Parts: sequence; C-alpha cells; structure tokens
Amino acid sequence: MISNFGGYSNNKITVKKGLKKESRYDIADSVKEYLRKISRYWVARYTAYPVIWTLGQEVDGDFYHSDTNHADWNYINNPYKYVADFISEYDTYSHPLSAHQENTGATSAYGSGQGASDKQKVYLGNARPSIFRDFDAHTFYAAQWSNPPKTGRSDYKVEKDYWYNSQGKPVVNYEGLYCYLWTKNFGSRMQGWAAYLNGMYGYGWGGHDTWSYLNVYDEENDSSDGLDTIMSEEKKKATWQDSLEYASSYQNGYMHSFFSNMKWYELVPRFNNKSYFAPLSKVYSITASNKDNTEMVIYFYSFHDSSVAAKNNSTASGGRKTGTIGNLIPGETYRYKWFNPITGEYSEEGSFKASCFGTYYIGNKKWNGEEVSCDMVFYMYR
Repeated sequence: MISNFGGYSNNKITVKKGLKKESRYDIADSVKEYLRKISRYWVARYTAYPVIWTLGQEVDGDFYHSDTNHADWNYINNPYKYVADFISEYDTYSHPLSAHQENTGATSAYGSGQGASDKQKVYLGNARPSIFRDFDAHTFYAAQWSNPPKTGRSDYKVEKDYWYNSQGKPVVNYEGLYCYLWTKNFGSRMQGWAAYLNGMYGYGWGGHDTWSYLNVYDEENDSSDGLDTIMSEEKKKATWQDSLEYASSYQNGYMHSFFSNMKWYELVPRFNNKSYFAPLSKVYSITASNKDNTEMVIYFYSFHDSSVAAKNNSTASGGRKTGTIGNLIPGETYRYKWFNPITGEYSEEGSFKASCFGTYYIGNKKWNGEEVSCDMVFYMYR
C-alpha cells in the first residue's frame, strides 16, 4: 500500500541516532525498482564521459516538500539515497557524486550539530546536517553558499563547518549569487576567491542567463548584494551571449590561472586567526597559507574604488590599507607579488625580511609602485 504521500509505503524505518530514535515511511518497493532502472540507464548513457553526478537540485535536504506535496525528506526516507547507491553500484568508473544542497542557512555539512560530535563543531542555528553525511556513495559536498560581498567578515561559521566537519570530503561552492541576477562582477569574483581561500575545492560561477536559459525567475524584482543593485530591466534584457561576456566570467579564469601556478590544494584557511594575518581597521580580507607558512595568499576585498562596485565598502584610507603577516621565521627573507584579480596581471616581484618577532607589515596595497584602493591579492612565498 502507498501512504498519503506518493511513492511511500506503509512500512516505517526506525533509526537510532545517539539517544534518539526516529521513524519515517520507507520508499515503496515499486518506486525503488523504478529508481534502480532509471539510474542504470543514466549510468549506461553517460558514464563513459567525464561525469560529475549531481543527484538533483536542492535535494540535500528538501526545500520543496510542502510545495510539491511529498513527505519531508531526511536521512531515512530521501529517495535520492537510493539513486546514489544505484549509480555507485553501476558506475565502474567511480565518478564523483554529490547532492545539490539547500542554502547554508538550511543545510550544510554538520549544521546545527544533530548526529555529529566533532571537537571542532560549529553551531549554525537551524541549519540541518547533510542527509548524505554517512553515505559512501556521496563523495563531495555541493554547497549552496551565497556569500554576499558586504562590508566586513562574518564569524566564518559556514566556512569552518565545512572545513572541520566535511569528513574529509571535498566541498565545492556549487551555487552562489549569480552574476546580474543577485550580484554583479565584484560579487561573482569575490565568491570565487572566498571559496578557494576558505578551504573549498571549487566554485561554480553562474551568470544570468546562462544558469537557466530564458528563465524569468526573479526578473520582476530589483536585487542588491549590499554594494551593487541589479535592476529588473537589466535582468530582463540579459541574453545568453551577454552572460558569456560578463567581466567576472573572465576574472574567474584569471583566478584559475593564479591558483594553477601553485599547490593551491595545500593551502589551509586561516579564517580569523590573527597570528597569521592581522588586518588593520576597515580592512576586509581572506587568508590562506600552506602548512609551514612559506606560501600565503591574502585576498583584500576592502576598496574605495567605483570601478569595483557601485558603493565603496571602506573609507578612502581603509580601501588601501592591509595589515601584518605573522608566524614567519625571524630574519628569514620572503618574496612577494601583487596580483590584480580584475585584470589577471602581476606587479613586479619584491622581497622582505621578517622581523625578529616573525612578522611583516605589508603597508598599503600597491600596483606597479602606485597605491591603489581596488580589491587586490597579495602572494607571499619563500
């Protein structure tokens, strides 16, 4: 028999998590058989290609159960857990597999702490843990992290949650704010740097209207990311060809080239640890370095420059300021370059000697000897 919600039997599965038991109706056998067959077809059709399996949009957990009249999915009754197992069973190439998550306010890696006990746990309010945390077929997290480029930094709760509680699985920021739908070029560029320097292993750039061709979703409303306003008329006029030419689509390519010249996967996010980098007041930055701190990347997104965004996010002086690097070898010589994330160019190379305290004050942001207030990247290496 099928329960009131389509596809579910009258048989309940009871699972114990810690001291708590939870019961949900199981998927009907006929539905499981259908999911097995369609999964086998997908594998047969596509697995010879360099596939990344994404089980469905926002199916970890489930935004839409009330809108579509199905049972609220969790780790017991989510049908995509069967799809994950079936694909993994038939895919002899073992391609990466994930489930597109809800936004990080609703679901992340560890979420509100249900069912996990990591010593580095980070409490994220009402956010739920990933349904697929304990599934072997699930090999990486497809985060929906909309990181708005507003003034200042958060407490890094989302970033720390994925870094400390992802069970060793890579994390990709699958969906952020789409360019010219909810943000503009600065926000789209900033999200990429924020992802890589906060421990993620990828960033899915999206532009209106490449993200969903001819879709009119949210085109009736103006949007703002706190620095840029995206007018409804701009959205309506955007074409697929326009979005291919958005500046941020090229600028994320510059970012890719920058990281390709180093072992970026060895960078450790330093979050708000001021022993590695202590920013001055009104300086907004993201820092990562390798284990022995001989290679460091600092993205400064504080600026007072109308070529970056419509509104400045700092005072005029704050847009040029930086801060002090720490945890260096006292008296050791280090080299550095400035990288312009807007143009994809490096300035001339320089060097400095760490103080007897193992620190170095960077001074104002510079480009070819001139002080600048746009967003910039400081690359230090030894």
